[in-house]
Amino acid sequence: MVEASVRRGVLESARKLLDFSVEKSCELYLEMNGYSLKTEFASARWLVRIEGGDFKKIIYAEGR
Repeated sequence: MVEASVRRGVLESARKLLDFSVEKSCELYLEMNGYSLKTEFASARWLVRIEGGDFKKIIYAEGR
């Protein structure tokens, strides 16, 4: 239950990090609560990669 709560917080932070990267046009890397968050511009799209243990997820910027 605690892990799910931590993961929700990490995902919310990842979305905010992605918004910042899009706005400032810069790629970022951050480690948070055992997860790595990396924004990048790939194939003409902004995305954030989230990895931690067995958990991996990619979130794309919407409409940008």
